[in-house]
Amino acid sequence: MAKVQTVQFIDDLDGSPVEAELVETVRWQWQGVDYEFDTAARNLAEIEQGRVPVSKLLNASRRIRRTASSVSRRRGGRKRAAAVREWARRQGYDVPDRGRLSNEIVAAFDEANR
Repeated sequence: MAKVQTVQFIDDLDGSPVEAELVETVRWQWQGVDYEFDTAARNLAEIEQGRVPVSKLLNASRRIRRTASSVSRRRGGRKRAAAVREWARRQGYDVPDRGRLSNEIVAAFDEANR
């Protein structure tokens, strides 16, 4: 026996069905909290024109957690760490051979290499 499953997208703002190719996922932030909701292009235009109150957006939205890609981090890898360690030692900093570099040392390195 065959089993058929269908997926139907529903607009989070007005509850109407939306065709898959017309769904827009909107990610936004309010007072330091990340949210997202799915809507159709017609509602997106209303939002962009300021015709949808924030309270309605909050009620329609899901809270989302920040992912590693959404959080700004500077990662330079081993080559950068080696360069920072070498520079720091030349500047008289006491730097361990392994482990995390202090924010102070990294900031000083960045400032010196602008």
